[in-house]
Amino acid sequence: MRSAVSPEQPVTAQVADLQAIGETLKVFFPIPGFDAIMDRLGLRWNPPSWERDINPGITGSMTDRLAELGHSLLTAGIPIRIEPSIRQKAIDGQFQPEHTRWVVQVRTCKYKKWFRRSRGRI
Repeated sequence: MRSAVSPEQPVTAQVADLQAIGETLKVFFPIPGFDAIMDRLGLRWNPPSWERDINPGITGSMTDRLAELGHSLLTAGIPIRIEPSIRQKAIDGQFQPEHTRWVVQVRTCKYKKWFRRSRGRI
């Protein structure tokens, strides 16, 4: 059963609902002012939710990304609702950090087969 977890000093009564739907991480939390957290973790606003596609080979597991997001929101004072199997990881901050620096091969345009550095979340 999914239940809410609240930080010691919440900054809002609104609860961020974190869900894994297929290969997409979704956060239902339409309150403005927390865009920086969502942007930092690679989520984009797609009404009515913040979303991010998860590719385990690049981004790490869905469990780790949900735990990281949940931990970041709790640290910022935002209550969360998350799967029980991930809840304690989010509270304790126990997740594998995402690798954000990659060397990737260009697959289109005149630079096809060249390599480039990628910094930030893919």
